[in-house]
Amino acid sequence: MSRPNTSYISNILKLGSGKMNYLEELKKSILEATENIDNIVASLDKMKGNTICVGSGGSHVVGEYASSIISNVKSCISYSLDPRDLHYANLDSFDNIFIASYSGSNFGVKSSILKDKNTYLLSSRKTNISNEVLLHYDMEKEDSFISIKSTIIPMSILLKYYLKDKFYDILDDIFDNINLELFLNVDDTYVNIYHGIDCKASSTFLESTFTESRISVPLMHEKYSYCHGRSTINKGHDSSAIYLSNRNTDLDRTIISVLEFQMKDYLVIDSRYDDIIIDDFYQTIQCLLLMENIARKKKINLRKIKYDKEAVKKLYFFKGSM
Repeated sequence: MSRPNTSYISNILKLGSGKMNYLEELKKSILEATENIDNIVASLDKMKGNTICVGSGGSHVVGEYASSIISNVKSCISYSLDPRDLHYANLDSFDNIFIASYSGSNFGVKSSILKDKNTYLLSSRKTNISNEVLLHYDMEKEDSFISIKSTIIPMSILLKYYLKDKFYDILDDIFDNINLELFLNVDDTYVNIYHGIDCKASSTFLESTFTESRISVPLMHEKYSYCHGRSTINKGHDSSAIYLSNRNTDLDRTIISVLEFQMKDYLVIDSRYDDIIIDDFYQTIQCLLLMENIARKKKINLRKIKYDKEAVKKLYFFKGSM
């Protein structure tokens, strides 16, 4: 990982209690939540046909990750959409709706349960809303406006479904190779994020967390698209960038060589795994630690973000036509 011009290093991230390293606590929560998911695995094994994956906020990250896993495991077509999209997209070729939602109680979830589709709801919810297949998991309640564990835990469940018996060895390897010192100076108006299909979940996590925390405005660039005019916005050479999933391809090297002179500061997060599903999970954990370090430098607690109460009152609890 290359990090020119970094000026801050966080050696150890700790919870408020100070009793356990943040990464160790996260891994402990993952192991507890994934210990017994036989019912979830059995239900997913029965899923047949093309699948639309749905999620909002932090659960949109899970939806993106689920679409990659379901497409791979089932050798089917699987896309990730937002709840509103379901009311406008042509769904004739799709048999299933897979919904990710920690609470399982928001209007987006309820509006995504369609009568003519098989519906699967991955949630900590314990009771059915309608006739959906409930993929229930247990985890401690997360008191935060920004989803962190409630994003990582369901991703971990999906990763275990994908890896089966290899899950624990891979999880150990991922956590043994997380860089706790990742940092980027983000003092400008926006931060450039370079992504692709191989890092759908991690890039979505970054975009969502930067936005909801108001740390910076994320400007998303698909890597090859940046070669066709999008670089104009950075001609002032005064911005910062995060380059995800560097696989040392010719395109990777070319774009990074431009970042070296175009950006005031930039961070490259290298891929570790050839398997993009494993690597996207790894990249998401890395992005979580990166956001923790950036937020701590700015004295921001990601678990206690102040939000616009008047707007949230009207928006978060919205119910009506989409």
